[in-house]
Amino acid sequence: MPSLRMTDFHHVLVDRIDLSQNQIKFIGDSKVRNVRARTVVLSENNLLEISGYAFTESQFLKLKLNNNPNLRSLSVDAFKNMAGLQTLDLSHTAISTLPINGLKKLKTLVLNNVPTLKSLPSILSFTDLETAHFTYPHHCCLFKYVDDVTMNDNGKYQRNAKEIHKRICEKREQQELARRRKRDTSGVDFLEMLLKEWTDNSTYTGPDDNDDDELPPFTEIGAEPCQSIGEEVQKYYSNITCYPQPDALNPCENIVGYPFLRVAIWIVCFAAIVGNIVVWILLGIVYEKRMRIHYLYMINMSVADMFTGWL
Repeated sequence: MPSLRMTDFHHVLVDRIDLSQNQIKFIGDSKVRNVRARTVVLSENNLLEISGYAFTESQFLKLKLNNNPNLRSLSVDAFKNMAGLQTLDLSHTAISTLPINGLKKLKTLVLNNVPTLKSLPSILSFTDLETAHFTYPHHCCLFKYVDDVTMNDNGKYQRNAKEIHKRICEKREQQELARRRKRDTSGVDFLEMLLKEWTDNSTYTGPDDNDDDELPPFTEIGAEPCQSIGEEVQKYYSNITCYPQPDALNPCENIVGYPFLRVAIWIVCFAAIVGNIVVWILLGIVYEKRMRIHYLYMINMSVADMFTGWL
């Protein structure tokens, strides 16, 4: 990767930097430094590795690293010391871990067709996420069931949970304040209308019952109270748009969640393995040449049963 750097004299925001369809293999430390751009495209290269602080002190809104199928090594600090990154596209890569340093304020995360990425970091790592595209449906289950352990007093992401809770509560307070101001303004306008009617006419008979215009509402509508951290954070993440959605074949719930089901499955598996081994022993003991075709069928069936129980 060639060195890209803006000095303090470059007071400009580049709209798009496109370095796609080249043969870039490695982005070293601070190769892209203090660059301000809306979109940076490094798609369809031959990227193998991105080192730590590769984009240090840079400000991007969108970074596209998709369609680099050989990209496996992504440093934990690859996106650290960046500012303003809202969209990250790592589709069609071979990464096995997703670094979270520098990605806290992401709004859109795209990880389509990344089969090597089996697990994700805690979703509480992202405090502003709105849309997520993943490879596996079970990744979307993380937004439905926020890990309670990470939100307790000793949790690693307790600060992030408090930040989300504070933002939601402040937003509701501002909405309620705006509602009250609008109500008060409507009341003043109505009083001014009454005064004008009284000035223009000698007497005021009041509003006509058949008048279609309704009086401004004076009944205060209270805002929804801010709930506990766990409830508000769970509600926030459950409203994030995530693809692909879990379905009947890929549910979020554990299909053997009851203890007696797990015990029954172990009993069946043990019986299938031991029982079929006994079948082989008995067939070996009572072997007769004229029955060898039948023995072949029974052995094939017992092998299939044993593998079913084993799996």
